[in-house]
Order: sequence, then C-alpha cells, then structure tokens
Amino acid sequence: MFELVFNAFASANIDKDDLLDVQKISGNTGSKIDITGCLFYHGNQFVGILEGSEENVKEFFSKIERDNKDRNISVLAKGPTKERQFDQWNMISAKGPKNGVVGPRDGLLVQNVLGLAQLTEKRTYESRVFWHTVKRIIRETARQRAKQNDEDDL
Repeated sequence: MFELVFNAFASANIDKDDLLDVQKISGNTGSKIDITGCLFYHGNQFVGILEGSEENVKEFFSKIERDNKDRNISVLAKGPTKERQFDQWNMISAKGPKNGVVGPRDGLLVQNVLGLAQLTEKRTYESRVFWHTVKRIIRETARQRAKQNDEDDL
C-alpha cells in the first residue's frame, strides 16, 4: 500500500459543473484501479490523498498532473502505509458563489470539516499532512474573506 498527498490551485474559471466532473471522474477512475482517498476543495485550492498500490497511485496522480483544471500541483508527502484510511473515494467541497461570499450551508460544511480534521485518527505522516493542509486552506480562506469584508466596509 502507498499514499500520496498533493495540493493544487484550481484554474480561475472553475465552476460547480467542473467540480462535479472532478468528483465523478475521480470516483469512477479511482474505483476501477483500486484507488481510494479524499479530495478537498475550498478557496480555489485542492488537497487530496490517494491510497492504493504504488504503481496505481502514481499512474492516477500523473493523470491529475496533466488535467487542465489544476495548476501549480505539488506533492506534499508520499510513502508506504499498512492499511487504507479512506475506504471510499470522497470529495468535500466548500465553494461559495463567484463573489466569494460563503452562504450559511457552506459555513456549516467548513465547521464540520474542521471538526472532522480534529477527530479523525491520523495513522500515517501522509494523513497528518492531508488534514493539516485542509485546516490551513480553510483558515487562509477565512482570513482572506475577512480582509476583503473589512476593505468593502471602508
């Protein structure tokens, strides 16, 4: 078993339909080649963790690198693992409207994801990096939105 954690910035024109396509393609492709993991999208950033055989994970990640919806893709951590931590492919998305305003449902989703990041058992270095990056993205986005709101109030 092998895990790989990556971070990517979405292209500026990504929309809800693109995110649904990513979710569908990731789930379908991942299940065909026995890849599991989690993909989180928030604040125009993705962070993902892939797990499976080293060959399959690296092959799947190379497809992600070639996808034109992502840019500035970087591997944050990779290494062997004894067991899967994500039994099914999942995608967590917290994307507000184009103007950056997050609605009440999105805020609740963000709070739930932060709670999940705190409570989830992190058995490997890679899973700790994944959840740490999820929390960092959420906090950065919140700071950016607060700053934007302060500037709008002036």
